[in-house]
Amino acid sequence: MAKCPKCSTRKGKRPCPALRTEICSSCCGEHRLRDIDCPEHCQFLGSEGYHRQRRWERSRSMGRSLLEPLQREFSSEPTWSFVFRLLVEIYAFSCNRSLEARGLDDGRILDALKVLRGRLGTIYVPGSAPSPLGEFLHERCESAQELGTSREFPAAEREKVLVRLENFVERLTAKTPGDFLNGLTNLLSPLDLKIDLGYDPEANQPQKPTPQSQYQQRSSGLIVPPSLR
Repeated sequence: MAKCPKCSTRKGKRPCPALRTEICSSCCGEHRLRDIDCPEHCQFLGSEGYHRQRRWERSRSMGRSLLEPLQREFSSEPTWSFVFRLLVEIYAFSCNRSLEARGLDDGRILDALKVLRGRLGTIYVPGSAPSPLGEFLHERCESAQELGTSREFPAAEREKVLVRLENFVERLTAKTPGDFLNGLTNLLSPLDLKIDLGYDPEANQPQKPTPQSQYQQRSSGLIVPPSLR
């Protein structure tokens, strides 16, 4: 019996119609619907739908305290799609183990939303302190289709929604600091972001800025400090 083509360690005992070969049960469970484009008729997807449903049920149950007021506040379809995707981006950033993500709290999330609104507005007024999350959200708004503008959701409406989201976070955290991030974690942690939401955390990581030299050497050979550029 041939070895599994995914791990090259265990024996392949499970027929995979997508790969047209046999793989081990461990790789089937780990890679199906992620790295393997499984057809609907695959016999081993029967339990996947059940587990996905259970994850969503747990998400709605654990995150009810945040989900219900959010859905009341943002009830229209384009508005809710934008807000929910923005929440997924914030949660994915909070799960990042980089230095920028450490110590993230409701206050920093609120600051990031304000930075994002400033970056997306007609006139950008830079904040007094850097916001890695704010810059990350702006980067995602520039690249993710779900966060962009459309005929149904123009730029002016997106700015209004951000103001409403800021007010929502402020009201929530005024009662109990930490409620927003805790509620967001309860809502999204039961889900598999890639399978359930089509979001790949590894592909959507914050981009680290390219370090630049403080001094610049011109073609003439002259070395110019930053203050004289």
